[in-house]
Amino acid sequence: MPEPLPKLLAKQFDTARASCREGWRVLLRRGPSQVQFWFIALLIGIAAGFAALFFRLGIEALQAARGATYDAVEATEGGVFAGTRTAVDLVQSLRERFDAERALSRAIHAYLLNSLRLQAAAGTLGVDDLMAVNRLLND
Repeated sequence: MPEPLPKLLAKQFDTARASCREGWRVLLRRGPSQVQFWFIALLIGIAAGFAALFFRLGIEALQAARGATYDAVEATEGGVFAGTRTAVDLVQSLRERFDAERALSRAIHAYLLNSLRLQAAAGTLGVDDLMAVNRLLND
């Protein structure tokens, strides 16, 4: 005859509690500093993953903004030649284009540096990674 459900649940609970106690004893033997290190490394990894995601999204948004400023400059140039816009409008749209270029360049630079820092902290940074970043910067 099968064991009644309450007894079965109590038995499983006792087994899980014993496993947790044993796990806690192992953690205490290894010392809190190692546990803290693992926890901090986990948090840094999670934060770095989110930061990389937000950097990529930001770079995509800045690329779209840069493309829009190129279109705005072309439209303003056409307006200047048609006589509906002034040279001041053209200078303003050129300034906005260069601001967008600068913002994009800074975001890409920050992304690459943070990527290298993360790889260095993880101990996985190699010569191939540096050469790949160098190729990106030279293009």
